[in-house]
Amino acid sequence: MRKIIIYFTIYICSINYMLSVPCEGDCHENEWILTDSGYLIPFEDCPDCQIKIWYWYRDHICESIRYKEVQLSYLYVRPECYNCGYHTNDILRYSFRWMLLNAPWPRFCPPGDYNVKATHVSCWTRNENNYIVTCPQQSCCWQNYYICNGNIFLLSQSNYVVCEDYQGQSCIFLCDKLPTPIIQPISNSLKTYDKTNNKYNQKEESSIVLTNPSNSMIKIEFFSKLEGKFSLAIFNEFESKIKISELTANNINKYFEIDLRQFNSGMYFYRIYSSDIMISSGNFIVLK
Repeated sequence: MRKIIIYFTIYICSINYMLSVPCEGDCHENEWILTDSGYLIPFEDCPDCQIKIWYWYRDHICESIRYKEVQLSYLYVRPECYNCGYHTNDILRYSFRWMLLNAPWPRFCPPGDYNVKATHVSCWTRNENNYIVTCPQQSCCWQNYYICNGNIFLLSQSNYVVCEDYQGQSCIFLCDKLPTPIIQPISNSLKTYDKTNNKYNQKEESSIVLTNPSNSMIKIEFFSKLEGKFSLAIFNEFESKIKISELTANNINKYFEIDLRQFNSGMYFYRIYSSDIMISSGNFIVLK
């Protein structure tokens, strides 16, 4: 009986993000190094809450511009964190930001000298029978960042929208929720999921936000070979859905127009769907 109790306690306090072996990507010149953060107190109002982060990092030297790669692998979380009212997503956001800012790499300016490709997890998706399955290893959720003087800058390239939330553990929010001081059109791309053949298409689909300074409208263009009805969902920074739009289109180039007079100042996130397939996602900033 005692062994069962000890095992259960370890289980509820640990979160395994399935990257015990890192996603290799296309660069094999440098080996991955596994390290940990030591014990951290993430929230000042909860001193009994402690976590420990394990992550992989390496120098990527296969391209003309060198950059760092870092991958979140495993977390140990004391139950006191949840007793204080914090949730898994709160702990994940803190852990991911800590990893970005503290993994061993120099912080140079201007952008282009040192970028970071960060990977969260293998993530989940649904197969043709609607069962939850892990995404293929090559579809690990990653996002490009630029780190400068302790600040995190979100760069546009990512593939995280290929995956979805599952049981409260989100593949998307880490990329969506990290703040970006870069106010400019943001383009996102992904490999779409072919339900018929149970595989990911090689054709990349994308979206981009276009602003019109002469009026209060923005245009969210997206490109997809799919035809029929498309839905646009917009969320505020608290993850509350505030607007849904729909359109029917058969051409490859499509767009939604949004009237910004409906929005307060702040960061907003959008996701475009066709049936149960996510086409693209991204964000935009409203300043009034």
